[in-house]
Amino acid sequence: MRERSTNLSFLQSERIIEVQDQQEMVGILGRNDELLRVIKEHYESVIVARGNVIVFSGEDNEVGQIETLFKELLFLYRQGMPLTTHDVRYSIGTVSYTHLRAHETGRNL
Repeated sequence: MRERSTNLSFLQSERIIEVQDQQEMVGILGRNDELLRVIKEHYESVIVARGNVIVFSGEDNEVGQIETLFKELLFLYRQGMPLTTHDVRYSIGTVSYTHLRAHETGRNL
C-alpha cells in the first residue's frame, strides 16, 4: 500500500490501495461495483477504482476511515468470506465507531 498526503486547506489527503488482482477487486467492490456504491454513499471523499488500484482522497479523518474499511474488507475477503452489502454497511459502522472513540480518547489508530 502506498500513501501520499497532500497539504491542502482543511487537511486533505490521498491514499492508494493496491489489490492482488481483478478477482480480489470484484470481491471487495462487488459485481458492477455494488459494494463500492454503498461505500460512496456513506463518505464524501472521492473514491476511484481502476485496474487493481483504489484511490481515495478527502478530509484526513474520513480518508483514514476509508483506509481502515478497505483493509478490513480485504482481510475478510482473503479469509474466504463472500462480502455482501450488509457486511459492508456493518463494517462502515464499526470503522466509524472505532474512529470516533479513538478521536474522543485522543488515541491514534
